[in-house]
Parts: sequence; structure tokens; C-alpha cells
Amino acid sequence: MLQSSQDSEGRSVPVGSSNKAALWLELPLEIKLGGGFTVGLIPPSTDKSQTTEKDIYTPSTTVPGKFKPLPEVSKEDATFIDKMIAEKYVPYQNIPEGAGKTVQELKALGERLFPFSHFSLHLAMCVYDWTTASFARLVFMKIFQYTGIEQTPFPVDQPSIAQQIWMSKWGTYTPQDPYFMKSFMMKPASSQPGRSDTARKCRHRTS
Repeated sequence: MLQSSQDSEGRSVPVGSSNKAALWLELPLEIKLGGGFTVGLIPPSTDKSQTTEKDIYTPSTTVPGKFKPLPEVSKEDATFIDKMIAEKYVPYQNIPEGAGKTVQELKALGERLFPFSHFSLHLAMCVYDWTTASFARLVFMKIFQYTGIEQTPFPVDQPSIAQQIWMSKWGTYTPQDPYFMKSFMMKPASSQPGRSDTARKCRHRTS
């Protein structure tokens, strides 16, 4: 359930404000055979006297979707991730928003969330890496791929990736920050490289 609240005039206000008049939005989830699902929305009624039993249990809006299976983890994948962990490329070493999770904590989470896999730590590490500061590395590598051609893996626009890294100014996520640059397998930069240097450094990351 998602919680929202309204002020005295019925206008929505952010959750966590001083107003305590909270309403609950019910989101019924129906999971179907074959991996499909439907999530609905049952909005709270503002007029209880006009609410019927049908209104209470019937979603006003539904959205269909389909679950994606978890990727299969090969021994080669696991070996590569183990190397990334050993060299401290993952998990991100200094998340400024708060204390990050240790490898031991992620191992425990992996055993709880992926008990069916021998590579539970590796799955947990990849999910955590995607959803923390390292997401920038993954996004840059995706948005600058040339996907309109048949060649796979898709080549990347290496100079543009390096340009975006150089222009990063999100708090501590800058080209001068050693942790941010380490996530790209690079060292802190004090000046913008030329296009030939840029391509060479990016090639090291994507090879």
C-alpha cells in the first residue's frame, strides 16, 4: 500500500508532513500463469456514505505487466564479479547519501532473496550495484551504444562517454572523486583529455 495525505481542503500533501490525516491507496496485485501480472488502484473514497462493497474491492485503474526471469549466472560471470569485488570496483566504496552495504551484508541478503541460486551473492551484488551510485557507469554504457546496427555487442561512443564523465557534477560524483572514477576503472582527472586519450581510456573500461 502507498500512503498519501490531504490537507483540510482535500488537497494532496507530501507524506511525512505535519498533517496527520492519512489515506491509504490499495494496490491489488494479481499474478498470472506464464509470468504475467496486473496491478490495480483502489482509491480511497471521500464520501463514505456513497461507498458500496463493489467500490471497496474493484480497482478503478489497472496496468498489466510481465515479470522477467532472472538471468542465468555462468561460472565465468561469477569469476568476473569476484574479481570486481576483490579489486573494490563493486560495491561502490563511498556512497555519500549514507553507509553502503558491505560484502558480508550483501551475502546475507543474497542468501535470503536468492536462496535457489548457488550464485546468490553475485545476484545480490549486481542488483545492489545497479541501484546505488554505480548506476551512472551502467547508464553511460547503455545510452551511448550504437544500437541501429547488427553488430553485437554494440559498439559504444567512447568520446561521448568520457565527455559525460568529465561533465558530471552530482555532489561527490565528479571526475576528481577517486571513488566515482574507480567505478569506471579510471583515475581522478584534473583536466579534460583530448579525443584520442578519451577513446583510449574508455576502451580500457569497455574491453
